[in-house]
Amino acid sequence: MASSDITLDVRDGQKRSHLNGTEKMTFNPAPVILLVALCWMSFGTGDAFVNPPAYRNATTSNVTAVNTTTLAPTTTTAAPIQTNLTVLTLSTDITKDTCGKEKLCASKPNDCNPGSGSCFFLGVKRISGRNMDLDLAGETDGYLGAVLKTAAGNETAYLCVRNNGTVVFIGASLKDGVFTKNENVSVNNVKAKMNGTHTQCTFSATVPDATAKGADTTFEVSVVNGTFNATSGQLGAPVTQVKTNSVDLINPAANVPTTTASPTTTSSTIQTNLTVFNLAADLTNTECKKTKLCASKPSGCNPSSGSCFFFSVKRRTGRNMDIEQSGQTEGYLGSVLKTPAGNQTAYLCVRNNGTVIFIGASLNNDKFTKDDKIPVSEVKAKLNSNHVQCTFAATVPDATVRGNDTTFEVSLVTGTYNATSGELGAPVTQFKTSSLDLSDPTSSAVTRAPTTGRTVVPQPMSTGTVVYFLLIVLGVLSLSWL
Repeated sequence: MASSDITLDVRDGQKRSHLNGTEKMTFNPAPVILLVALCWMSFGTGDAFVNPPAYRNATTSNVTAVNTTTLAPTTTTAAPIQTNLTVLTLSTDITKDTCGKEKLCASKPNDCNPGSGSCFFLGVKRISGRNMDLDLAGETDGYLGAVLKTAAGNETAYLCVRNNGTVVFIGASLKDGVFTKNENVSVNNVKAKMNGTHTQCTFSATVPDATAKGADTTFEVSVVNGTFNATSGQLGAPVTQVKTNSVDLINPAANVPTTTASPTTTSSTIQTNLTVFNLAADLTNTECKKTKLCASKPSGCNPSSGSCFFFSVKRRTGRNMDIEQSGQTEGYLGSVLKTPAGNQTAYLCVRNNGTVIFIGASLNNDKFTKDDKIPVSEVKAKLNSNHVQCTFAATVPDATVRGNDTTFEVSLVTGTYNATSGELGAPVTQFKTSSLDLSDPTSSAVTRAPTTGRTVVPQPMSTGTVVYFLLIVLGVLSLSWL
């Protein structure tokens, strides 16, 4: 080989040059660049907003008897109680002193003191035949009730109802979450007292004939509460606080484990009533992740204080929800539920000449189409300067995703409103969540940055595009090293 001759020898990813018989080795960086790029890609493919909710299925414990003594059946049928629904003052607090001895008791939590509040309690003591004394205590702004369900599925409700500072009694049948009032229910000797939201109520009643395996006083028992519209007399759908398995009401020694009942998957649709009433109390975040799912901006938002945005939802039954929203606006404040198919339903609390009106609508391309038949009722609102707080009950749309029909992306929006024309301006998104199951209060509500006008989400470059781009770069680099 001549002294000026140069030869190239490429082996094992390295380039060697031979000059005057001397071998020189030069590093080729292309494989290393490829490795680094692939590692970078592996870290960049995660979805920052996906946070699957945890699902919990509550079950009702079996009821077992403390003793095996068979109670002797009565040989005579007691006359039914004569109806008298006048409510007198209850002078003393309800107690659990004779639970397991004279009266059958169920409560949540198990150590509930019915006179102290902050818990739910039912006591039943037999008078004779199917005539019973019932004690009822719990928290409500509307009604508090006991529901007896027979083996055939018939449900009878006994409701103590708060009505403009007093208590009235309503008897009713219950089917698919809807009450049908019964003014001739066999009830008398009704007494009640209130302290804040704590309600205590006692009464005597002739319970229905359960007719189950010869035991005519065997029922599933529930303690429920719900809303009451004093103007229309409408009873909201019941929220179950305590539920038992089948128990014989005449056996005070029965051991009654209780649980919050698993919500049913179907229920009747809420009847539309868009009348707005005064909201007496400020919204709070105290029950977030316990009984209601919450989302806010910032995360520690106190909805009563203003200067932040807040949304909460609490399931009643099926797709019936209690919704709260709070924030600042000179026009409307609303929540938007978006299904996986892209359909969007809006619930708007709208400032209108010093008052609040409610507008339901569909949303498409930032334009609202009003819906006067939207299943919403029990609307309440309050204004403080530009701070709006609003609550309502709604039957949310059927999301229909993997058999879970209450999963939505949730947005809280504000916008302008023209009181003269009734025109709604394009929504301004204050925050937006990932997909959430509204029936699960423990769902993690990850919020995204707000947008103005139409929400535009930049689309990430696909993995195939990135690989194609890198191959071109690596090809150029490899040629440059030759």
